[in-house]
Amino acid sequence: MRKIYFTAVLAAIIMISSCTKETVDGSAGIMLSLSSYTFDYDGNESIEVEISGTGGGEISVVTDEGFILVSEPDGNKITISMLANDEPVYRSGSVTVTCNGETASFYAEQEPLRFVGRFVELPINSEGTITRDGRYVAYVHGRWADKSLTRWIATAHYIDTKTGEVFDLDMPAYPADETAASGITAYNRVRTMSDDLNVIVYEHWSSTYQSMVIGGQETRIPIPEPYYWPHVEYVNSDGTIWVGYCYTKEELPGLGEYSKYHPVKWVNGEAEILEVPETDIFGMDLLNGGMARQCSDDGSVIYGSEWAYMGLLYWKDGVMYPVGPEYAEINGTNFNMPETESQNHRMSPNGRYITCRTSNSGTVRVDTETGDVKIWENGYIGNAVTDDGTVWGFQYGYAASSIIDMDKQTITPIEDYFMDNYGIKLYSYNTVKYVSPDGKVFFGDHRYPTEGWMCPQWFVRVSD
Repeated sequence: MRKIYFTAVLAAIIMISSCTKETVDGSAGIMLSLSSYTFDYDGNESIEVEISGTGGGEISVVTDEGFILVSEPDGNKITISMLANDEPVYRSGSVTVTCNGETASFYAEQEPLRFVGRFVELPINSEGTITRDGRYVAYVHGRWADKSLTRWIATAHYIDTKTGEVFDLDMPAYPADETAASGITAYNRVRTMSDDLNVIVYEHWSSTYQSMVIGGQETRIPIPEPYYWPHVEYVNSDGTIWVGYCYTKEELPGLGEYSKYHPVKWVNGEAEILEVPETDIFGMDLLNGGMARQCSDDGSVIYGSEWAYMGLLYWKDGVMYPVGPEYAEINGTNFNMPETESQNHRMSPNGRYITCRTSNSGTVRVDTETGDVKIWENGYIGNAVTDDGTVWGFQYGYAASSIIDMDKQTITPIEDYFMDNYGIKLYSYNTVKYVSPDGKVFFGDHRYPTEGWMCPQWFVRVSD
């Protein structure tokens, strides 16, 4: 609430239409039309103050704080404003006006930084994702149809993070033959989607059965023989580039047939099988293969992992970089290396940085532009990274979510960051999974200690 204070003396002077006051020695004094004002925190306000009793003399103005801004006098008027307050506390200072040896003071106060954006938590038993640009969050909401607990239903929706509006999505039905085989009756999450929602991939995380919808039509994910069962893990902004994995049937002497994973990149529906290491970290044939999880928007950088020990891999301009295996520390049957599993949110929007964990739950950050790999065994798992290389992570068990500066090796609790920067109280059980390129939208999930492993997702839009 803004507060404007007028001096009682000034009000009386206005009533008798006088613009000056007489001092003890009879000289003319100066007065201000306002004695104080409380400004908004955002720095967008300015007020005009009129100076009376100057007698045409020269006016000088000084402030005692650098965040108070005062214009040069325009006749007998000055304009006062304040820089944006980025602290969650009130601040104040004064302006001193001098003319003909007389002074008058103006008191400037400013409201603290406060949260004016939008915080939305998805319903329990929902799971989804966010578009690369941060505009939409789409999810599948599963729940019992009634109190009898006999029929489970699932519906798909998306939220406009800018307006807060919620819209329905036309999710395909789960295939009847898959339902008969697994007992699963519906998809339970949105895995990935394009910025305009023209391309959406639905799946059930326990069966990994997927459905891709393009332009409202269910579409087969193409893969050439002898490859089969393709899965799309990530779609770029315009939906023209996808990454994921597929399988082949392999034969192992003495053990029979098994399935091997292969990382895939699709461009306009055309599949390209990506390279994986020939051996695992112990020098044995890499029987499991590998998977791709996320790509830069132009598809030039892709990350994933080999699927024997989850060692981090990335591909840049078609060249594979086996970061996990190269940095593996092996002690007998034990090992420690950069690794990642099924996460598809650990690359910065510009594709420069990748973050993940070590086997011992340390933070890893890879700079794909320079090839630099930073490893900090700090007990924090890298979960997301922004275009400037700032890592968002959490301690094992989702406790103590924090911002991790890998260059300075400092850790800032998430609650301190959001309060100091946006005036919002966001507790440490929240963890950030993605930050939009413009830094306005944060997407993540959190855990309630009393609800076990249920992880409701949420987003914060800090500005429009």
